[in-house]
Amino acid sequence: NVDGQVLVTHDMIGLFDKFVPKFVKQYTQIRPQIIEAIKAYKEDVTNQVFPALEHSFKMSDKTLAELKEMVQK
Repeated sequence: NVDGQVLVTHDMIGLFDKFVPKFVKQYTQIRPQIIEAIKAYKEDVTNQVFPALEHSFKMSDKTLAELKEMVQK
């Protein structure tokens, strides 16, 4: 005889607000934080704040030429 329980992380961390299975204990409500983060990301992209130079890297002309050559093969 085996008793078991399947816990889905999404339920435990409060990712969804419409349904929580009876057998799940919610340890946090992360959904509002995720929504705020996505809104902040959208605002940064819309306002052309992200990506900025500190979120980018430069590629040397030599490396770019090598990459183009590899893609053409």
